[in-house]
Amino acid sequence: MRECLECDIASERKHAALANEKAAESRRLLDDAERSHSHTMSELSSTRKMLERLEKDLNDERHIHEETVLGFKKASDAAVRLKVELQSAHEEIKKLQLEKNNFELENTTLSFMIEEIEKTRKEGSAGGGSGGWSDFGDDIIGEFDDKERATASSTVTTHVTSLINATDVREAAKLRAQLKKAEQEFDSMKIALNNETEDRRRLEAKSLTLENELERKRREVEERERDRSRADERCNELLAIMKDNNAKLREIEMLRDKLGDEVATLKNQLASTVEDKLRKEEKIVELEADLKRMRNEHLKLETRRFNEVMELKRKMDALQANQKVQPLSSTGQIYDLNKPANPLERDIACSPVSLWEEPPRSMSGHRPVSPDDSFLFGNYMNQKKGSVRIRRSGNIPSDNTPSDVEKRKERKESVHRRVRSRSNGRQLWNDRLEDSSRYLPMEPTFPTISHAESDTSELLTSIPPDNARALIDNKFDLSHVGFLGFTTPPCGFHVDVAP
Repeated sequence: MRECLECDIASERKHAALANEKAAESRRLLDDAERSHSHTMSELSSTRKMLERLEKDLNDERHIHEETVLGFKKASDAAVRLKVELQSAHEEIKKLQLEKNNFELENTTLSFMIEEIEKTRKEGSAGGGSGGWSDFGDDIIGEFDDKERATASSTVTTHVTSLINATDVREAAKLRAQLKKAEQEFDSMKIALNNETEDRRRLEAKSLTLENELERKRREVEERERDRSRADERCNELLAIMKDNNAKLREIEMLRDKLGDEVATLKNQLASTVEDKLRKEEKIVELEADLKRMRNEHLKLETRRFNEVMELKRKMDALQANQKVQPLSSTGQIYDLNKPANPLERDIACSPVSLWEEPPRSMSGHRPVSPDDSFLFGNYMNQKKGSVRIRRSGNIPSDNTPSDVEKRKERKESVHRRVRSRSNGRQLWNDRLEDSSRYLPMEPTFPTISHAESDTSELLTSIPPDNARALIDNKFDLSHVGFLGFTTPPCGFHVDVAP
């Protein structure tokens, strides 16, 4: 039964070890799942931050794009307006150029006419006549005084003076005044034209700059559009990655919940296993206590049995002594073994001391005997170096007197009985038996059981009829009990038993 309990305990320990291993594996898987979950959460948070940053950049790019489009519209409007102004300036320039050409034509015509008039005048003044130049155009005449002195052709002057009248001279003067005025206007128009040309050149340069800026903005807008498309693609990729991470996260959470349930189940199984183990250990302790108690009771019963056998042996010795005293040939009566034949036997038979009572504790003259020694072996055993003998004080005489019988009776009824050994102060038989217990498969937690004593008790209680003479002899040698079918004591004890 104890081996079965030990097997059950070993199997329970194996189950507990397996449960601990499963719990450790579950904890390891749970830790891995938590680490992967934390790693996934960190990646998800970083992805969300990146997505937010990309969305912010995309919003900034959209604002910049809107501002660029607005600036492009403004620049386009300004360019259109400048083109209209440039076209109007071109038209104005064309008009001014046409007026300039007209003025130049008139100027050349008037110059030719003035030259003709001056030639005619010079020719007339050379003839000595006066054609009415005294009151008009003195300044004109004064310019040609030197030439009039140089020329001296009287015939031509007379002919020209006759052709030109006074009205033509007035008209020429008016035309000359208009010519001066036209020249002044032409100069002012020329200055305005130069200014307009400068403005036109400046506007063309500005328009070219705006066109270049517009082209650059257009390229930037195209680049922004490409960046936005790439950002949209990246956002879509990040959203797909985030969806995959969310799916993995859900799977990991499901696995974590499953592992948590398994861990809880294993913990419950471990707790139940531990409880079963504790119950079985308590049961083992109870069984061990019962076994110890049963062994103690068995040892006590063996001791009582041995005492009874010794008492019977002593009675048999007493009967043998009585039979030797009374001559068997004098009387022909047959004794009944079940009926006491003399007063001594009647006294022994009527003794109030029970055979199942423990013998009195022996008192040693040199050292006290422990309760275990008295409990295990009674008060009639001491140790000897070569062999242990429990001897009587002397041999039984051949003839027993009534005084001897009374002495033996008093010695039997005494409370304490001294046992004499050959050497005082030696160890008890119990100590020697404890030394010999290493030959026997005994449990170390229980009291040592003397196999010699049990063998002796079995020997004394189950002697075959053929060897009954061994109980009749005064000496009972325990070292020569092999012939009775029992094992020899470990150290070859030799016991002499006296009544």
